[in-house]
Amino acid sequence: PPPHHPPPPHPPPHTPPHTRTKPTKNSKKKKKKKKKKKKKASLILLVAQQIRLGASVVQVLTGMIYNGPSFPALLSVQLSDLLVRDGFSSIDQAIGVDAPIESAPPRSIDA
Repeated sequence: PPPHHPPPPHPPPHTPPHTRTKPTKNSKKKKKKKKKKKKKASLILLVAQQIRLGASVVQVLTGMIYNGPSFPALLSVQLSDLLVRDGFSSIDQAIGVDAPIESAPPRSIDA
């Protein structure tokens, strides 16, 4: 009969640092992409909120720095989608709709 070998010992519950696997470059890139996507969405929502509160001009330089030169085009498309979703046909209609009554910008009335 073959010799009987004892079963291998169970690994220790704590793995020493030198034997841990490190995240791959691809997994790091995926995490960064998710963060960038989330940051873009939050910047676009922030711009929409500022417009609804009365802003007619919004500086997006920081958005361009963090998201690249294509950010203004992305902002334009996604902001337009948000405005249409909320029932506006132009950005002018959205300016100041959520502003407090005493600080709302004057509106022109077409006769």
